[in-house]
Amino acid sequence: MSRKGAMFYVGMGVSLGFILYAAAKLDFHKAFEVMLWIHSAWLIPYAAIFFASFYVRAIRLRYITLPLKPVPVGSFVSSVAIGFMGNMVFPLRLGELMRVYVTAKKENLSKSSVLATIVVERVFDLFSLVALLVITLMIARPAGVSPRTLGTLQGVGATVAAVTAAAAVFLYFLSRNGSAINGLINRIFGLMPALASGKGQSLMDSFRSGLQVLGHGGHLGSVLFHSCTLWAVNVAVFLLALPLFGLAPSLEIACVMTVFVSVGIALPSSPGFIGPFHAAIVFALGLYGVDVNTALGVAIFVHMFTFSGTVILGIYFAWKEKIGFAELRGVKI
Repeated sequence: MSRKGAMFYVGMGVSLGFILYAAAKLDFHKAFEVMLWIHSAWLIPYAAIFFASFYVRAIRLRYITLPLKPVPVGSFVSSVAIGFMGNMVFPLRLGELMRVYVTAKKENLSKSSVLATIVVERVFDLFSLVALLVITLMIARPAGVSPRTLGTLQGVGATVAAVTAAAAVFLYFLSRNGSAINGLINRIFGLMPALASGKGQSLMDSFRSGLQVLGHGGHLGSVLFHSCTLWAVNVAVFLLALPLFGLAPSLEIACVMTVFVSVGIALPSSPGFIGPFHAAIVFALGLYGVDVNTALGVAIFVHMFTFSGTVILGIYFAWKEKIGFAELRGVKI
């Protein structure tokens, strides 16, 4: 079995495990009853802030890619929507490759360079998430967590922050010509056969070009600002989800939900993150005494809205760009 095949079955197994656990422990009938009594007046601001996140992400990508080529924000809205749709309906997070393919094809950029910009984007996402995690662990005092456990989690947060900072430093020096890291990589390529060395060096040069934003102070500041804005919007999505179900809006709870969902969807799972997404929300709300069936109702609704909204938006932009599903399904880097 190939590595991709193994990862697919692992992801499906993880999702199935969460679903079976929920089926045995939770009351889906009560959860759906909760969904029937949502406060619909909150749907408009909830939907508005959800779709705004795509635009904010597109603006940030424009600044990341600016050293390569000025790309219109609308072009990134298309690629982000199509890529996120791909993650919802295709296995193995194929949507990430779709984003590379769509941007490279539309803007005539090398796929390696575009891939590097997405790596930079993910580093900023991770850095922002870690910052949110650290802040949340400092201010959050959920009744369901003992001080000792909270202290352990704070230590884990500090460790993750240090690892993330190290990764950012590595990418920064990778982007700089003449750095020791590039010297080491060049020596490794020098040990390879000429054909493999030439191809590897070409790919590395293209990849390195996508990291150029790390050496541009003005652009880097804009990326940092829009990263903070994006994650504030992500928190706002969960903040506005609470009053939909008659729960008091709480910035602390919204931050905890954002952290848990971000970690949950990072796990191997089925397309659409079914299982880990729901478990993360149920667990996060449970820390604050929310009934598990109410929490499950929140999780099912938020997932249904996220899934359907993302897929509809992705299909629209795929149609607009005249890109078929068969073409997207076969993308390669």
